[in-house]
Amino acid sequence: MIAPFLNSELRPCYMMALAVDVSRFEGVPMAPPDPILGVSEVFKTDKNDLKLNLGVGAYRTEELQPYVLNVVKKAENLMLEKGENKEYLPIEGLAAFNKATAELLLGADNPVIKQGLFL
Repeated sequence: MIAPFLNSELRPCYMMALAVDVSRFEGVPMAPPDPILGVSEVFKTDKNDLKLNLGVGAYRTEELQPYVLNVVKKAENLMLEKGENKEYLPIEGLAAFNKATAELLLGADNPVIKQGLFL
């Protein structure tokens, strides 16, 4: 189903909601469980007092202060050199991603796509 509404420029836009029985992806098999998330599940059940949770990506020193990996510092420096920052995307997300997703779901020839009436 496509639900119409007005965007900030008062142009009609459409939000997409797909019914389960008409999904283009119903024939795609479910992916296997994520092994990284499994690491966190195993961590929760481990009774060892010396255990370390390496599955969440947030590390701490012996003093329980955040520890930033050198590779992360290097990546941050590369971003700064390019003039990029670590700001969050706006609430509507990344426009190029939204367009590619809408084209994938609706088809590039869909009137909603051709008229730019998607978020």
